[in-house]
Amino acid sequence: MPKLHLFITGILISCIFPVIFSHHALAQSIGLDRQISERQTAQDHLILGIDFYLTDELDSAIQEFRQAQQHWPEYANAHWNLGVGLAKLGDLEGEEEGEVTAWAQAERVDPSIVPIRDNVSALVTYNYGIAS
Repeated sequence: MPKLHLFITGILISCIFPVIFSHHALAQSIGLDRQISERQTAQDHLILGIDFYLTDELDSAIQEFRQAQQHWPEYANAHWNLGVGLAKLGDLEGEEEGEVTAWAQAERVDPSIVPIRDNVSALVTYNYGIAS
């Protein structure tokens, strides 16, 4: 009987320990899956927003860019494109989040975006007659 008891204990331990120790890894895996899903959703909203932007449906485009930001707050392209959409509407500084604020957020998330921002910002200000 003691051998059977040791055998059953060994089986239980071999089944339970991996579950206990893999729980953290499983939780990380689920969190990673959720993060990947959120990023994919953000990218989908960004693509849809660009489509709306290209057909001059600026309100819808801006809404999609904001949705992309909500799903992935560190998505520099979402911030950047929101700034471009707001700039095209003429909302250069806006109350809540104007073009300047959106581009500053994109710059905070991804500093490599600065040279692009400066070039587009100069183009926007020229086109709106702010600079010559």
